[in-house]
Amino acid sequence: MPKTTRRRPRGTPLRLALLARDLYARELARIVGISEGRLHRYITGAVVPQADVAVRIAQAVVATVEDLWPSDEV
Repeated sequence: MPKTTRRRPRGTPLRLALLARDLYARELARIVGISEGRLHRYITGAVVPQADVAVRIAQAVVATVEDLWPSDEV
C-alpha cells in the first residue's frame, strides 16, 4: 500500500495563522480596520506593517508580532 503524506500548508506566518484560525482575509481586514488590499500585501510578505497595525493583526489571530514577522524579516 502506498504511503500517503499530508501536505503541509505553505506561506508566510500570517497566511498560516489565518489558515489555522479558519479566518478569511476579508474578516481580518475588517477586524483590524484596514483595507483588504493592504492586508493582502502583509499576507504575501510584500510589505511589513507598522507596529500598531502589526499588534492589532497579531491580537486578532492570537499570535505575537514576532511569530508573524520574525526579526530576520523586519
